[in-house]
Amino acid sequence: MRDHQVVLEHLGLTLAEGKRILQAVQQRMVAAQVKRHGVVYRRCGHCQRKLSTKGYQRRWFRSAFGKVPIRVRRLTTCRCQGEPRRTFSSLQLSGPHGLIAPEWLYLQAKWASLIPFARVAKLLADVLPSNDGLNAETVRTRVGRVGRQLEDEKVHEWFGHARPPDPKVLFQYPYYRRRHLDTTVGLDCGYVRNRHPRPEHHFEVVAGRARAPDGTSRCFAFVRTRAFLCSHYVQEAVAGVGGDLHHVTVLTDGDIGLRELQREAAPHGDHVLDWFHVAMRFQVLTQTAKGIGAEQANMRAWMIETLERAKWHLWHGHRWRTGELLEEVHGWTQAKRVDTPLAIRKLRRGLVDLHRHLHRNRYSLPSYAIRYRYGMPISTATTEATVNQVISRRMVKQQQMRWSRDGAQHVLEVRTQVLNGSLDATCRRWYPRFRPGAVSRSNHTPHDF
Repeated sequence: MRDHQVVLEHLGLTLAEGKRILQAVQQRMVAAQVKRHGVVYRRCGHCQRKLSTKGYQRRWFRSAFGKVPIRVRRLTTCRCQGEPRRTFSSLQLSGPHGLIAPEWLYLQAKWASLIPFARVAKLLADVLPSNDGLNAETVRTRVGRVGRQLEDEKVHEWFGHARPPDPKVLFQYPYYRRRHLDTTVGLDCGYVRNRHPRPEHHFEVVAGRARAPDGTSRCFAFVRTRAFLCSHYVQEAVAGVGGDLHHVTVLTDGDIGLRELQREAAPHGDHVLDWFHVAMRFQVLTQTAKGIGAEQANMRAWMIETLERAKWHLWHGHRWRTGELLEEVHGWTQAKRVDTPLAIRKLRRGLVDLHRHLHRNRYSLPSYAIRYRYGMPISTATTEATVNQVISRRMVKQQQMRWSRDGAQHVLEVRTQVLNGSLDATCRRWYPRFRPGAVSRSNHTPHDF
């Protein structure tokens, strides 16, 4: 009992007292449920004869309110069926992740996809009476198992078995066919520090977002090395927002790997080169041209004006005229001089790089002015935000962790489910009685840390 004098620190229950009460209630409740279950299901289902007890087995039930010991009765099968007698456990509760409460697993998976593993363990230990030795390694292992199961379910749905025997089946997979127009998919890449720095210090992660005209969106992410799954992540995202792969627009920054991904996932869709990256290339050339000396002020003004005209023609879809103007500027930079300034040499290299980039993506240069006028997407700005939200905040920025490819993929599976608001539905599919009154909101994005 506390003193009669009431102070603010002892008014009501403290956090430690609340933890102890919850833990005691959980232990009593679990023990009573297990005991009642053992009494009810102790008779044979055919002859209703009482089954003999072989003994008891001690197991641990892990929940958000502590690790609870369970005394499970082992029974012997009845002789009425004429089969050899064997023993079995009267409590068959092991789920796909062991004897762990679905809500406890859900909390760890959700928060581990938003903040580092060590912070998750500290946060849950501060607010819940979890006495099962929760630490960063335990959280990482459990989240990895959840992500692994999510990935295996997708592969089983796409290919009909656990793992594809041959990557060539990728081209035999039927595409999702739903009627919906103007679905937009943005693709971009991020880099994560590799746990094994040889042969590379970083590996590439592709992130994207599929958006329907009604505003419904769905993000996805995967490690680039999973070649046999890449296109199916895009197809699933498009189907998740009700899109049709024959009427989809894919926006990228012109990366060759992303172009190949677009050809595999949506060969009948349209590809649009991101305007922001093109405009930034012109901006760099303009700044380089401004660095030319004052002795060539007239040519400097002419080059800046010509680059602006080339950018204007590209905005309006006149890519041939853009190429002609760039060739004019490039011809001037190649003129013979006694001493070529550094700015001109840099401008020459930039012009060659821009011309090569535009030529490589010549069939992905629409009239940006028309698309902008009709409200059609021309930039991957939302995809850049997706990369920051899915990859950078959790795996790159202010994080000292290094990731293996499998570990990063499993965390990405869970994180995209959390950001898409579908982790609740997944848990209800695994455990039918998990939060039966909850309603999943696919467009809801939780606050990210």
